[in-house]
Amino acid sequence: MVTIDDIRKLIDAGQIAPVQDKVILEGTLANISNQKEPYKIYHGLDIIRANTCDKLWGTFNLRLIEFIKSQNYSPEALANLSSTIQLDDSHWDWLAKTCIHNNDEYEWFFLDINGQPQAACLIYHPKKSSIDSGEIFYIEYVAVAPWNRNNPMEKKYYHGAGSEIIKCAMKYATETLGLRFGFSLHSLPKAAGFYEKIGMINYCINNKESLNYYEMPEDIAKKYMEA
Repeated sequence: MVTIDDIRKLIDAGQIAPVQDKVILEGTLANISNQKEPYKIYHGLDIIRANTCDKLWGTFNLRLIEFIKSQNYSPEALANLSSTIQLDDSHWDWLAKTCIHNNDEYEWFFLDINGQPQAACLIYHPKKSSIDSGEIFYIEYVAVAPWNRNNPMEKKYYHGAGSEIIKCAMKYATETLGLRFGFSLHSLPKAAGFYEKIGMINYCINNKESLNYYEMPEDIAKKYMEA
């Protein structure tokens, strides 16, 4: 039986060819110097890009953890820091997810700049709306590269990668899949503020364990796409 580690070794050895690039959206993001840099969003299951997410994002998170340890924060300062930085998803294994979520109900998106993944998103469709009888999509997983988040080690590098990849997923869902505007997800606790900021509403009847269920209504989703 082939394991995830076996697949990683095959990728590292160059024995698995990259999939043909499927760019479905291009744009620009502002970097740390407020300069616009071009990005491309790729659509489709791509184990090479998923593995690159694991490697590059994992390396950054390890450096961040070591940096925090080296600062000798007081217990109070450390507690305050822990409440602001987002490491909740640092254990996500994107390559493993491609092996699990690989049928027609799932769609993959990767946002790249200069060959490096800046954000990744996996959606499931169709999903019944909790607001009406419409069909929307559900975000199984979405994350930006850890250097694109606030952290004590260095300034956030790119701004808006999360919003751009979500908007791209919604554009694909409405134009290609025929779903109505809007989407839903279960939010990690520290990400809830972002989803509330962009207009998503918590429908607590669908909460599970520590994850709150959020959905973006159709009218707000249309405005979000235009913003």
